[in-house]
Amino acid sequence: MGLHIRMTVPGAELYLRYLEMGEEVFAGAVEIGKFAEIVHKFLRSWSPCFKPHRVEVWHNAPSRAEGGSLLESFSPREKERLKKALMESPYTTFLIIDGTLLIGDEKHLAYLRVNLPEPWRSVYGEIEFNAYDVEIADLLLQHGEVRKAFREVVERLEREVRAVIMGWGVDCLEDIRRRVGAYQRRKLDLLMDVLSTMKADASAKVLDESLGPYNRSFLASQAWKQPGFNEILQGIARGAQLLLKSGESIYAEAMGRGAFKDFYEGVVKSVIRPLVNELPSRRQIAEAIAGALRPPSQMPLR
Repeated sequence: MGLHIRMTVPGAELYLRYLEMGEEVFAGAVEIGKFAEIVHKFLRSWSPCFKPHRVEVWHNAPSRAEGGSLLESFSPREKERLKKALMESPYTTFLIIDGTLLIGDEKHLAYLRVNLPEPWRSVYGEIEFNAYDVEIADLLLQHGEVRKAFREVVERLEREVRAVIMGWGVDCLEDIRRRVGAYQRRKLDLLMDVLSTMKADASAKVLDESLGPYNRSFLASQAWKQPGFNEILQGIARGAQLLLKSGESIYAEAMGRGAFKDFYEGVVKSVIRPLVNELPSRRQIAEAIAGALRPPSQMPLR
């Protein structure tokens, strides 16, 4: 799966209110009307490359093979119908926009899919975009117009979504090595993704286990508080041919194949390993706890 957009924390509820009643139900979640707006902004960003043909609304699953049923099909120009389809049965609805991706002389059938039900949106993101016969991640590395479309998607949506990730396979959402582009509203999440990738990296197993006693979000936030940390990351990114821009949010884009993998390995070597070397080990923490909690009968006499 090529490009994924996450609007909420995986597993969190989506809907700020039942719009038919106007009743607030989940504070801090995403209003269903936002989905239609974001879909249209996405389509505008990709309009030089992606030509939508039709919209399909599916119930329970996005295909018959997966147990779904097609409810209706209509033109992508019918914007109000698209919004209505999303709002009618949001907890069971999938919306698929089929079209053609035109890149130079190449033509590829492609689709945009809105995943409203769980567990689909936690796995794939609320919105995903891909071609049927080619990886969009490869197209970004090969064609400037795809790179431009990705940048424009981020520019249009950065204030409204949590993350925009492009890479090879759905694993790119968790494994930073499989990415070619990423926008994350919290810059903290880039380092968190490095830490989560270590769990899938056999060569980082010992380092990952050494961090077991520690809250990783705390470690990542403390790293970003250090005055020189951004400079360290920028140096690693340059060596990996990765464009890296950070403020409150963070944007990373591969300038060549393997850029994210090289960046990940550089962060593990130059950030995680020195950090582990300075932190008390699991054994030291266990000994300190045991020493602090000795029963009175074992305490030294004073």
